[in-house]
Amino acid sequence: MKSVYAERRQKLMANKQGPCMVVIFSGSAPMKSLDAEYPFYVDRNFFYLTGIERENMILLLRKTYTGEYLESLYIEPFDEVLAKWVGGRMREQEATNISGVENVRDVRDFYDAINSIIESNRGLGKMTVFLDLWRYRNDQPDTKAHTLASRLQNKYPAVAIEDIFEDMAAMRVIKGAEEIAFMRKAQETTCKAIVDMLKHAEPEMNERELEGVFDFSLKLQGVRDHAFSSIIA
Repeated sequence: MKSVYAERRQKLMANKQGPCMVVIFSGSAPMKSLDAEYPFYVDRNFFYLTGIERENMILLLRKTYTGEYLESLYIEPFDEVLAKWVGGRMREQEATNISGVENVRDVRDFYDAINSIIESNRGLGKMTVFLDLWRYRNDQPDTKAHTLASRLQNKYPAVAIEDIFEDMAAMRVIKGAEEIAFMRKAQETTCKAIVDMLKHAEPEMNERELEGVFDFSLKLQGVRDHAFSSIIA
């Protein structure tokens, strides 16, 4: 699959003129209470371009003013002590094996890298930074992309900020063979869970119990989570 992700990244950058960058964040789980976090759901565009479902990662794609294409993946460093308590973070080679990105770096170096790229391109053409700036609602909190856009506009007002959402949507609306196979598998899995739920339905059984049967069937088939909350009525 990593060749598929590489092809997607190259396709996204094909019509971009350097110097430019595309920055996609994987996201992070918001805090729930004290030291507890809400479940983490990876940014779907990040997953589409890398195949990785881990938080606090950043994909950086760029073209130089000469048209050279470069890509980097910024990840959290592996922590041996933390791994004993909450599980290990992804190592560099694993990230490369999944995504196909060869240049994997420490996420703590990301902002220094961004600054260096912008400053080293001064006088070589207008730098454009593409970010996913789309909002579903106008009152939803800023994402890391919005925060980076504000930071760059304050520090480098000559840098152009552009939204990559339309480009990503245009790519994703056309499904490849691998995606179609996954969609068919999802349909088959869901269909079996619905049939199992109907088989276990009894008079006076409430909707919570039916949902439990549905979820149990999905779990038995290896499903870890829903695409959206179930509507059992």
